Amino acid sequence: MRHRHAMTGPAPSKVAQIAHLCDSWAAAIKMPDGGIGIGGSSEQFRLRRNGIAFHTLGYDELRAACLGLGRVLLLPGLNTIIDLDHLLFWSWCAEVVLFSGSPIFSGAERELAELFGSCTRAALANARPPAASMRESMEQRVQKKSIPFHMREMAMKAHLILAYLSFPLLEGVAKKTCSVYVDYDGTVRRPFSVPNVSGKPRQYVTGDRCSSLRDLMHLLHVQVAPPCLAAALDDYCRHIRGLNPAVEPFDLLYTWRNSSLHGHGSYPTIGGTVFNIAILILLDHVADSYGTLRDDVWKRVQWELQAPGQPDYRSPWSYYPPF
Repeated sequence: MRHRHAMTGPAPSKVAQIAHLCDSWAAAIKMPDGGIGIGGSSEQFRLRRNGIAFHTLGYDELRAACLGLGRVLLLPGLNTIIDLDHLLFWSWCAEVVLFSGSPIFSGAERELAELFGSCTRAALANARPPAASMRESMEQRVQKKSIPFHMREMAMKAHLILAYLSFPLLEGVAKKTCSVYVDYDGTVRRPFSVPNVSGKPRQYVTGDRCSSLRDLMHLLHVQVAPPCLAAALDDYCRHIRGLNPAVEPFDLLYTWRNSSLHGHGSYPTIGGTVFNIAILILLDHVADSYGTLRDDVWKRVQWELQAPGQPDYRSPWSYYPPF
């Protein structure tokens, strides 16, 4: 288990600003009849429109963005509203997580790192810059038609692809973070217990197999996560509980995962939420060194943007900006 101080560097003012903007957006879309209305009154609260640039944020601020954007992503009825804020956030986090100098994934974790990259590509598959004119809009339509048919159709289903890929990603990230207790294949290395559905303890002993996303999240939340991450997961749990008060949040994640896995149901709108939780956990691995890592990543991104060559060329390891 890792131990460190509960709070890190950034001033709380921007943390509070990010939380306030996201909560204000969520309040502004609520209509008197119970419906959702998105327009000028709500869009004024978007992060990018209020000077929030993800590559400039400190660790606490980036975590606040992860939590705030999670609250405005998945809404009651499992409706999802993906905004440019989300695309910018996901693409920046991919740069941080997959940066060659990042300590998050070791060489032995290449497959998990590639899965994270694939989730990011699915999340960003339909990202395109807002058209500044009718001409640009027409040019984008022409460009879209030039994409091979099957690739274009697959991009249209990118949200469904993300939903299916995000669950094994979250399970892998949970096992990585709980590696003192569980191997990647689910073999228990050290005894632990988690509450079962009725609240009674379920005991895992050395040599058992644990591949339950629900139990892994309980283990991570209660026994492994340092105070900051535990509090952030509490925040996510409150949001998920608000979507379905009758089911405990980690039980709901387990239900979503198992229903999709066994073909009993599909939840194409929850991929971004599950992806966000995985990002939240991964970022905690670099909480104490994030400032230096951020600066190194930004230098690489700037080099990528300014490198000579074909104007439309992007290297295979480029994620930010999302288009």
